[in-house]
Amino acid sequence: MTRHRRTTRILLLACLAALPACGGEVESSRTSLEVVTRSTGAADPDGYVLSLGARRWSLVPNGEVEFRGIEIGAHDVRLDGLAPGCAVASGPEQVVLEVGRPGRLELHVECDAAVGDLVVPGGDEWTEHGPVMVEGEPGNWARRLDGMISPAAAMKGDGVYFLYFVGADGDRSTDGGPRHRVLGVALSDDGLDFRSYEGNPILTHAPHGNEEEGIFSAGVARAEDGTVVLYYGTMTAPDATSESVDGEAVVAFSADGLSFSDPTVVVSPRDTTVYNDGDEIFPVGAFAAPGGGWHVYYIGKGREGLWTLGLAMGPAPDRMERTTRVLDLRPDWIVGGGDPVRIADDRIAVPLVINYSSPGRILEWRTAAVDRPWDLGTVADRYVLPMQIPVVLLDREEERWLMYYLNAEGTAIEVRSAPLRRREPGS
Repeated sequence: MTRHRRTTRILLLACLAALPACGGEVESSRTSLEVVTRSTGAADPDGYVLSLGARRWSLVPNGEVEFRGIEIGAHDVRLDGLAPGCAVASGPEQVVLEVGRPGRLELHVECDAAVGDLVVPGGDEWTEHGPVMVEGEPGNWARRLDGMISPAAAMKGDGVYFLYFVGADGDRSTDGGPRHRVLGVALSDDGLDFRSYEGNPILTHAPHGNEEEGIFSAGVARAEDGTVVLYYGTMTAPDATSESVDGEAVVAFSADGLSFSDPTVVVSPRDTTVYNDGDEIFPVGAFAAPGGGWHVYYIGKGREGLWTLGLAMGPAPDRMERTTRVLDLRPDWIVGGGDPVRIADDRIAVPLVINYSSPGRILEWRTAAVDRPWDLGTVADRYVLPMQIPVVLLDREEERWLMYYLNAEGTAIEVRSAPLRRREPGS
């Protein structure tokens, strides 16, 4: 087997500011130092030691700490305690701190990226297999396939592949966006050739008959008893003509993945305790937590119209008791992905679609400990996407990854596959 070595970077950001700006009061010859560590790849388990001149501090990867009373002037910078396979790649050997003038220190550490039992596929490992679904004829419920987070979710059960996607029956009369968005499903026996379910659409949402109302996203998981648990985002207008909507995350249950129960609201933007409340919320992925409980990743627009990633947690699929921030990459937006994949007993991988201002739309694979799914600071791989929205399925039985995606033109959902690889010792 070919050994695949991946190197990534750990970025240490230090915001140096004189104490009046930091809210403290010490003599003017000293400042405070805030150090923020962000790891990409395999985070060093026991952290690092930062030396600034004669002073030393312990640092934890993916953490934040403030040091006070740092003397103004020039200080030699050194980072020690690096794990095998890690090395400082770049950064100044000396930093000069000045009174009343904010400073910034960046140190980069390159490490071998060990992501667990399975290795996420690289950008050059995918093989294209062509379209699995094309937009419908005028009047069809899936006349349009673009303008939402879709394809939305995929799963495999009893040898059958389920691909959930959002369709719209045409263009809105107000702004030309997708009209009457509903959820459908396509079925396959091999994961490559699909047929649209004859009972489509399987879920709708238009309480006021408004063109803007509908379903925008979805994420799917299975409970221990085999029940299909589907989270999806509903968009609701206050009346039939308003162009303003808000979006809730709801959950529905099914025994066969085709017929679902009435939905229950689990995360509402009107709840001010919710992370990024105030506007539309789009669930994109979910999994059962170890030892019980459920986790749901969602994208929130928030009051500022920024697309950031949050996490809802609760003891049961229909009882989310708290939410927290996962990733805020402003001014860049997280616009898709979010399907958690178990790559080891204790780790998950989550592919995210990010609209970077430069170089463009990126698929970024982030990993986290199963018991800390909110800590997605580790980037296992990233590459430019020649597409709009993908959804990823790990097909263990066939030893492959499957990616279903909306093509760049927005006219068809296509599929690609990549071989399943396991991490070699020392790789």
